[in-house]
Amino acid sequence: MSWERLRSIFWKEFIQMRRDRATLGLMLGVPIMQLMLFGFAIRQEVRDLPTMVFDMSRSQESRQLAQQFEATDNFHIRGQVNSYAKAIAAVDDGHARAVLVIPETYARDLKRGRPTEVQVLVDATDPTGANSAIGAALLVGQRTNVQILSSKVGALPNTTPVDMRVRPLYNPALDSALFIVPGIIGMILSNILIVTTAMAVVREREHGTLEQLIVTPLTRSEIMLGKIAPYALVGLVQISAVLIVGHFLFHVPVRGNLLIAYCVSFLFIVANLGLGLFISTLANNQAAAIQVSFFFLLPNVLLSGFMFPREAMPIGARWIGLVIPLTYFLQVIDAPLPQAAGVARVALLPRDARVPRGLRTPRLVLWPLRVDDAALDRDAVMSDPAALRRWSQSTWPADDFTLDENRVDLERHEREHERGMAFTFTVLDPDEARCLGCVYLTPVLGELAGSCGGAAHPVKLGFWVRSSEIAVDLDRHLLEALRGWLRDGWTFDAVVLAISRRD
Repeated sequence: MSWERLRSIFWKEFIQMRRDRATLGLMLGVPIMQLMLFGFAIRQEVRDLPTMVFDMSRSQESRQLAQQFEATDNFHIRGQVNSYAKAIAAVDDGHARAVLVIPETYARDLKRGRPTEVQVLVDATDPTGANSAIGAALLVGQRTNVQILSSKVGALPNTTPVDMRVRPLYNPALDSALFIVPGIIGMILSNILIVTTAMAVVREREHGTLEQLIVTPLTRSEIMLGKIAPYALVGLVQISAVLIVGHFLFHVPVRGNLLIAYCVSFLFIVANLGLGLFISTLANNQAAAIQVSFFFLLPNVLLSGFMFPREAMPIGARWIGLVIPLTYFLQVIDAPLPQAAGVARVALLPRDARVPRGLRTPRLVLWPLRVDDAALDRDAVMSDPAALRRWSQSTWPADDFTLDENRVDLERHEREHERGMAFTFTVLDPDEARCLGCVYLTPVLGELAGSCGGAAHPVKLGFWVRSSEIAVDLDRHLLEALRGWLRDGWTFDAVVLAISRRD
């Protein structure tokens, strides 16, 4: 080996770099730009996490606890809910990423020196963001305990007045595979489709075949559509392959509306193909196409929410992430996998499934709950509101629950029934003149979804009857009737029974 010849080649490459201003700019300018952008944008700690409050205590102490959560940079209180089911639904619908649940005895227990439990529900589909939120919630609990203990003379330092219990939803084990596998689908599509599309067009230009196609009777739109259509089909095949491997190898549950997921995935594929065509207009050769593609691919990983939670990013980085197709794809594709929630709430049954109209036994009649039943329903509800509050684990119904408020609730139940999102039935006496209770068939949410063994159409069954009817065992009779009705009249493949202790 001749060191003189090696030195000549060495200096030749430097001279070539200096002459190629575009490559030199990419080599020197892009790393500095990306370091400045990603250095400020990437944060592990989640900030301003959308949070709802379910305050059953409604006391000064509970309001102070909610204010302590709001005072941190990690949580942003958006509002309140009045039931545990609505708290879960707020996370399920995407309106909140966390819910603070304060028990009814919170203030009373603190005043009496008893330990009290406070629950924090956290959306754990993104384990990185969930871990940050869990740590922040536990820190608030520690600070609250320090304040309470320091204000009490003679309090034992090792006692815990407020026991902060965190419950991760949809991913209780904080398994990263449930979040990574959906993200990998988007990353594979972005990386392959953008690069291959850009290189395919540039290769045609390099070999001179693009000009040959232009002089043919083919229009420019026909040429472009013909070139990108095969890559679109390959992208759909890639999605199917990753879903299958992720389900069987990594045990990622696949639920929700897959048709919607595939439609959105197709739009995502088209967006990436368009980006690949745009890159092909900036590059003169295949090597340049790869370099420019890399400039676009790195923000895909870092600013879309795939690797780092977007809630932890500054507002400028979030705005940049909004122009990245992968950002929206992740928001949609995550839903049918860990949360079983489609693009929004999905139907309990297939669209062509038969929904029974009702049930009749010698002791009761079951009929879909309608707004016209508001007066009868409220009469049953207000027969023992305290018992219903214990049953629902919420503040519903209030002691001053009005007929108009009940009509609003029944309008919602009727809409859900018509759309197949949930089914609510009123329990009437055989003469259909008196309401005896209510039956609810609702989606299986949170941790309960994991106990259904991958069932495609699970349902949660809950019901209540008047306290006076419990004394004559109407609840037992209703339960037996519902078991046969669900088995013979419905097509649910799993039923989760929500029961309440009989007083």
